[in-house]
Amino acid sequence: MTVGAAEELSVSLAVDPWLRGLLVDPISKQPFVEDTGTRFVAPCGLSYGYCDGVPDFRVRTRHSARDWARGQEDYERWFDDYLDEGERDPDFYARELELNGPMYEALKLRGRVLDVGGGLGHVRQYMDPAQEYCSIDPFTAAAARAAGRERLFESYPLSAPLNLLGGHAELLPLA
Repeated sequence: MTVGAAEELSVSLAVDPWLRGLLVDPISKQPFVEDTGTRFVAPCGLSYGYCDGVPDFRVRTRHSARDWARGQEDYERWFDDYLDEGERDPDFYARELELNGPMYEALKLRGRVLDVGGGLGHVRQYMDPAQEYCSIDPFTAAAARAAGRERLFESYPLSAPLNLLGGHAELLPLA
């Protein structure tokens, strides 16, 4: 791989207009009163920024924050190991695609797809490229950690712009 090639192997993040029109405060479900490009401001005064280049709508509560953070750290270690294994083993992603392919053949994804916990949007592999897709995941650093992973980019459509939002399944930032 050449030096410039590593820069090309990065996930292109986006918030397409159709998705921007659906964004709301995850708590009140009210439309944002202001979108400055760096912050989303809700009518109640709460505001949400960006983390790792991803609009961040994660809501943290005092009671769950510590336990959630511990679980997230474990998941992030697993994800790094997954990426490392994928780069070491030339057949790793091919085996994964072979295992998952029959399920997605039988369960066709149609229309607009909201992938809760979808990470980097691996399922786009099984979708029509013209379909509208959004991944909501609390792991906002996934795109940054995937950068430069040649085998990952060879196996999955990660160079296509990805609508990725930081958020939790319990408090989705969508109307």
